[in-house]
Amino acid sequence: MHGKATDNWGRYIGFTHDGADGIIDTDVGDIKFRPAGNDVQIEGSVPFLTLNTTNTLAGIDIKQNNATKWRMAWNYGSEYLYFWGGSGAGTTMVIDDKTGNIGMGTANPEAKLDVNASGGVYTVYGKYNSSATYGYLASNGIGAGGVNGSSGNYGTLGGNSYGVYGKHDSTGNYGYLGCENRGVAGISNSGLGVFGSGGDYGVWAQSFSDGTGLYARGGPGGYAAAFRGNVRIFSESTNDLVMELGEGLDMLRGLTCLRGSKFCRVMYLS
Repeated sequence: MHGKATDNWGRYIGFTHDGADGIIDTDVGDIKFRPAGNDVQIEGSVPFLTLNTTNTLAGIDIKQNNATKWRMAWNYGSEYLYFWGGSGAGTTMVIDDKTGNIGMGTANPEAKLDVNASGGVYTVYGKYNSSATYGYLASNGIGAGGVNGSSGNYGTLGGNSYGVYGKHDSTGNYGYLGCENRGVAGISNSGLGVFGSGGDYGVWAQSFSDGTGLYARGGPGGYAAAFRGNVRIFSESTNDLVMELGEGLDMLRGLTCLRGSKFCRVMYLS
């Protein structure tokens, strides 16, 4: 069956059958459906919409007033399914044919999910309600980061100059782990603060063989180590208490040394 245009008998829409499938074709241009109810439906027990290209590209365009806004298409040359935005977004996501890897911001994904951003844009960003508490992955040389509230507290993991970095509000107090020439560093009134509660240790230092578990070196006019509160030193071999500094005593007043079962007390008087 053919339906021909009355103004040009050379143009037609054909409804034919090839013995296996019904075919709608035209001798020129595209075929458009303009249903009064707006929807075009395909019904069947297992309906599929099949795009069978005889060239290198097949896809679906979403248009507004004949201008393409979004496209989902398969590209034979690149061997991936891609999503493209026509309003400046460009290719936003690809799915690789061979690996199944998904790329966002990259056309060559190297992992199951490969997200690439530039120009200060976060690759992954999460925010709690409307507050300023959020976390992000990979932005301007930072592997992972988090910002807590409007106070400015934040931490980063994997930066240009450090492995782990944390900052407390706007006071300038911060600490980092793994940077040039330093394993751990702290910048604050205390330098580096470590807190233990509930019977736990604030710092646990252990050496192997003849190494040093904890080493402190003070600069000119400074202190290698300063303690406030009780200080106890135990024997490595017997775990017996060998030295104790009394709580609340200035300088070394009340220093008690133990050797075996014998005590010696040193009093410092100012």
